[in-house]
Amino acid sequence: MRMLPQSATRGFEPDAVGYVRSLTAHDVGPRRDVGILKGHEMMTIFEALREDHERQRRLIGELLDTTGASEAREASFEELKDELSAHAVHEERQFYVPLMGDDLTQEMARHSVAEHKELEDFIEQLDGYDMSAPQFLVTARELEHRLLHHLREEEQEVFQLAGKALDDIEKQALATAYRAGMAEARAD
Repeated sequence: MRMLPQSATRGFEPDAVGYVRSLTAHDVGPRRDVGILKGHEMMTIFEALREDHERQRRLIGELLDTTGASEAREASFEELKDELSAHAVHEERQFYVPLMGDDLTQEMARHSVAEHKELEDFIEQLDGYDMSAPQFLVTARELEHRLLHHLREEEQEVFQLAGKALDDIEKQALATAYRAGMAEARAD
């Protein structure tokens, strides 16, 4: 059994040593009690993350479409910075912590967390530049390249392995916890 973060354990029951086991459908009732409804189906962690990945792709594109030290560039950068920060925190807590506990996904999860640090370093660099300086745009393009690489790698490689490591109830419970964390972060 793998150790899940406390916030991801709604619909799960701890055993004697603190690990969690999935409750049966009989224990938790209909599946609508765990996860996020999308239409008539439950949202999985993969769908929740893909939604936010699309948002990140849009935000980096909007940043690169701005010019100079404009209000639009400043607003776009702040929104991207906040989004990437919140996403990294909640993706690591709700997705990568459980994956690090599984031999199949541990190495890839650690690699992805390291890439979050690289993205954070680019944001810190951008924060130190005058927004009208040529280096701001050069670094923003480097950030775009690394971000798009990271998102592709997650969606095409990490999600595939994670799909094998997590069961359906875990995928839904992790989505619920991730979305709740992101909603709280965006409300602040």
